[in-house]
Amino acid sequence: MLGYCDEYGIGTDINGQKAYELYQKAANLGSIIAQYNLALMYKEGKYEDKNNKKAFELFKKLAKGEDLNGINMLGYCYEYGIGTDINLKIALKLYKKAANLGNSIAQYNLALMYKEGKYVNKNYDKAFKFFKKSAEEGDMDGIYMLGYCYENGNGIDINMQKAFKLYEKAANLGNSIAQYNLALMYEEGKYVDKNYEKAFEFFKKSAEGGDSDGINMLGYYYENGIGTDINMQKALKLYEKAANLGNDIAQYNLALMYEEGKYVDKNYEQAFEFFKKSAEGGDSDGINMLRYCYKDGIGTGINEQKAFELCQKAANLGNNITQYELALLYIIGETVKKDYNKAFELSNESARGNCLGGIIVLGYCYENGIGTDINEQKAFEFYQKAFKLNQKAANLGDSIAQYNLALMYENGDGIEKDSDQAVYWFEKSAKQGNQNAQNVRGQHLFNFINNYKINSQQIYNWLLNNQDNFNSAYLLKHFNFYGIETNINAFNLYQKAANLGNNIAQFNLALMYENEDETKKDLDKATYWYKKSAEQGNQDARNKLKNNFFVKMIDELVGFILKETNKGTEEYIKKQYFIDYIYNQEIDLQEIYNWLVNNQNNSNTICLFGYFNYYGIKSNINKQKAFELYQKAAELKNNVVQLYLTNMYIYGEGTNKNYKKAFELSEKLAKEKNPSGINMLGYCYANGIGADINKQKSFELYQKAADLGNNIAQYELALLYINGEDIKKDYKKAFELSEKSAKENYLGGIMILGYCYESGIGTHINEYKAFELYQQAFELNQKVANLVDSVAQYNLALMYENGDGVKKDLNQATYWYRKSAEQGNQDAQKEYLRTINR
Repeated sequence: MLGYCDEYGIGTDINGQKAYELYQKAANLGSIIAQYNLALMYKEGKYEDKNNKKAFELFKKLAKGEDLNGINMLGYCYEYGIGTDINLKIALKLYKKAANLGNSIAQYNLALMYKEGKYVNKNYDKAFKFFKKSAEEGDMDGIYMLGYCYENGNGIDINMQKAFKLYEKAANLGNSIAQYNLALMYEEGKYVDKNYEKAFEFFKKSAEGGDSDGINMLGYYYENGIGTDINMQKALKLYEKAANLGNDIAQYNLALMYEEGKYVDKNYEQAFEFFKKSAEGGDSDGINMLRYCYKDGIGTGINEQKAFELCQKAANLGNNITQYELALLYIIGETVKKDYNKAFELSNESARGNCLGGIIVLGYCYENGIGTDINEQKAFEFYQKAFKLNQKAANLGDSIAQYNLALMYENGDGIEKDSDQAVYWFEKSAKQGNQNAQNVRGQHLFNFINNYKINSQQIYNWLLNNQDNFNSAYLLKHFNFYGIETNINAFNLYQKAANLGNNIAQFNLALMYENEDETKKDLDKATYWYKKSAEQGNQDARNKLKNNFFVKMIDELVGFILKETNKGTEEYIKKQYFIDYIYNQEIDLQEIYNWLVNNQNNSNTICLFGYFNYYGIKSNINKQKAFELYQKAAELKNNVVQLYLTNMYIYGEGTNKNYKKAFELSEKLAKEKNPSGINMLGYCYANGIGADINKQKSFELYQKAADLGNNIAQYELALLYINGEDIKKDYKKAFELSEKSAKENYLGGIMILGYCYESGIGTHINEYKAFELYQQAFELNQKVANLVDSVAQYNLALMYENGDGVKKDLNQATYWYRKSAEQGNQDAQKEYLRTINR
């Protein structure tokens, strides 16, 4: 008991460690309660490291002593594989034993097995029987589940009065799920009068008890001011808390806040991530919204195939909105083959769920014999039902419902045709910014002018002088669009309507600035108007902004790769900069990868997609695919990929070795005065790659590339001056060139500079500086070797063997020779054989 007091702070401060020690002491003296509490500590990792094996052994010991709690918990260990293998047969046997001896928790666990059909056939009658026994013993979980049985008619007739009383009893005992269910009854008015204040109170209690559904619903109440004042800060925190606990509805609600910019800055990437989490948790609304993200490119790249698959998934889970939209796709034949039978079935399912779109499409199916026989009576009934729903929502100010109601009056769907009412509701919807309604209004004017032979020139002249409100400016735009008596250009009309807040005009104006249409190209102004349009929810503008941002970012990245490749910068440095740059833009690598999959429309995007495949960034390394993509980009005159292709032809990466093509590409790049291309051509002449060996030409090309700042050429040239191969030795030049190469962190340059200081080549001997440089080279080699670079692994082996910058270690040398050899490095293969045979 003293241990229990220390664990829970009864009459003293909580001291878990002391409690653990006292339980251990009492357990060793044979105390059953202490053994049970100690086992729980091991199971939960409370004040002591979690140890399922020890927990299992203690529960087993207690069960052997016929302790009911021990028997129950041993069954629990077998059910969930705690400290032992899962064995449902033994679990069931132990639960039955403890339950029949009167253990309320075992009765509850046994009831759950019957309810869920776990190892036994589902049997609601038996489940009810054992929940009842557990409840009669005062177990709050048993009381809650007995209430659940009465509410849902599991093993007993539905009895809402009993359900309510049992939920109330369990809630008062602190059961957070009962508190949640009780809150729902108050919210929905099930058996009790609706009472949002009481619902709020019980959602709050459930949340305080840690129930993620309760936390989510409390957030929802704060967001919408139900039973309490609106408090967006609290709503956000509660959604975040429940989302982090894995609640898929909270993840969906949090995603909506990020998408709509409610209390937080709009963040489509965050919205996408939380919709994705919600979808992965199986929430049909989350799946549906994730579909929209892929369809419209919200926080990710557009992917029509994924969007369609998610639409199907959400529809199969009973989401009425996606059932309606999928029905439309099957009718229209968009992204899927037309299938009228499926369209009818889906619209029928959607209509059963009272989805307005589903009801209208079902009416359309009956009207036109889509997937069923024509039945005008049924069609009218569904249109009439939709009309009533639209009318109700329209009167509440819903612009979409107002637009739909206008269409129904115009077409006589479910109601007698009434053009005045149609115009009235189109106007109501248009004034709230509904673009479809605004477009219809413009089209109606066009038809009106033509049908009634109105003098359009007079109206046009009047509009030119009366552009002081949104309607006239927007109408003038339509005159221009349809060619009604207009000489003024579209640019000025879009400008006028854009300034008055029309998001379509803002988008079109941005397009004109971007494409140099009737105005001077101005990308800053284009971006400005795309942003203005996107802020009003225009998805085309959002997509444009995102695409333009990605295109700009990709151009910068490819430009950086070209610049650094021409300098001779090490590949691992370029790759790290590349990854850091993307992360600094707060973009997930997976997102840019997905975007590249669907946007290979210029040489830079194709190049970068090849780069992702070459290095296995967010994909498996696929050098063959990288080669194919580089070839495609090379046809579009991309210099970066031509440099990479040269190396791939030399080393046979992703393709067969082809020295002739490597030489041709190097020669082409050299003619374009590309420093890296000049260096590669020098390398080809030096080693007879695709041409006869020509040391003089090689030297001249290295010199030219070195003068242009290429670190590799500087290093190669320094070696030539040291060795005096085909040129006169010049230690001073060798030192200067290796110093330049080393300053740019080129590994070869650092090694040669160290050698110069060690041997007094072009400078005084300075062993300290030599060691520093060798050590710097060693650390760089080690870093790159760990990134699986065969050349770096080979260099690292040499350094271990020679003691350059590190203590000699022949075992490490052999290890790194082997690692490099395994990747096909021929020099390493020779050295590895030498080291193992010495």
